[in-house]
Amino acid sequence: MNTPIVTTQKTSSRYLISKLMFDAIFLIIGIYFFSLVDDLSAQWRYDLIDTVKRAGWIFVILGLAFAVYHVMASQTYVDIYADRLEGKGMQKFTAQSISLRFDQVTDISLSKGFMNVEVSGLIGFLVISTVAGSYKIVTTTERAKEIIDFYKKEQGKA
Repeated sequence: MNTPIVTTQKTSSRYLISKLMFDAIFLIIGIYFFSLVDDLSAQWRYDLIDTVKRAGWIFVILGLAFAVYHVMASQTYVDIYADRLEGKGMQKFTAQSISLRFDQVTDISLSKGFMNVEVSGLIGFLVISTVAGSYKIVTTTERAKEIIDFYKKEQGKA
């Protein structure tokens, strides 16, 4: 059977847009700090100027790092078939291919996680746990609940 019963493909575009706006705020704050240095350099002591520069760099680096992570996370998906699941999930900070039978999966759950605010039931991480580790997939909470329900039904058959 090559047609998935449930898929999370194409459910993360709103996640990516909302997270990239968040990342842009970090970049804007960092750039604003750099502009403060130029405007106020004559009025401030050197150590204060240096602190503002460092804060600007921190915001810029965080904004870029978050953007890279969010782009990678938005590429995750899982296809659920009758006997297995396949896709791409985040494991630590890298995207990994997934191809597992249901007997290899120890648990499937929904995690809202850090800075993963649920907006109208939209954003959530589906967490697929195995003996070797866990994978996070960005999806809607509704789709995640469908997958969790399907997994529980499959567990009941075993």
